[in-house]
Amino acid sequence: MRVSTQSYLFYLFVFLLSIPFPAFADTIVDTNIFENTTWTKVGSPYLVQNEIAIDQNATLSIEPGVIVQVDFGGIDVLGRLLVRGTSNEPVLFTSPTRWNGLWFSNQNTTSSLDYVVIQNAHAVSNYYSKGLSVSNTTIENGDYGIETYGSHLSLNNFSVRNISENAIDMYGSDATLKNITLKIPRDKMVVFTG
Repeated sequence: MRVSTQSYLFYLFVFLLSIPFPAFADTIVDTNIFENTTWTKVGSPYLVQNEIAIDQNATLSIEPGVIVQVDFGGIDVLGRLLVRGTSNEPVLFTSPTRWNGLWFSNQNTTSSLDYVVIQNAHAVSNYYSKGLSVSNTTIENGDYGIETYGSHLSLNNFSVRNISENAIDMYGSDATLKNITLKIPRDKMVVFTG
C-alpha cells in the first residue's frame, strides 16, 4: 500500500500534536502566602503584583529555573523561604524597575537561597531572624547587596555587582563569609559589632 505525501504529512501532524510539551504560563501572585506552597518551573514566571508576605507558619519553596518578576513591592518572609536553583537552572528574581527586595524576619526558623540571581532590588535584608543561608548567589543592579541586623548569616560563593550603595551591611550579627566577590565601583562592606 502506497501512502501519498499529503496523507503522510497529515498523520505526522496529528502525531506531533499528541506529544505532550511542558507549558509555561504566567502565574499572578497578589496575595500573601498562608500555607506551604511550591513554585515550579511549569508555573513560571511568577508575577508578584504587590507587596506580599510569607506567613510565619508557611514555607514557600521555589524550584530550579523559576523566574519571579516583582512588578511592585517585595517579599516579606515572616515564615520560611527555601529557594533551590541549580548551576544550570538558577532561580531569577527580577523587575523592570526597582523593587523592595527580600526581607527576612523570622526568629523561629531559617531560610536559604541557593543558586539565585537577584536583580534590581533595593536589598536582601535579614532583620533579627534565626538564620539566613545564602550560597551560589549573585545580587546585581540594585541599591544594596545584603543587610543583616541582629541575625545569623551565612554567605558562601556570594557575589555583588553594580550596586549603588554598600555591598554588605552587618549590624550586631554573627556571620560566616566564604568566597565573596564584590564587583561594584566602591567595593564596600560595612560591619558594626555593637
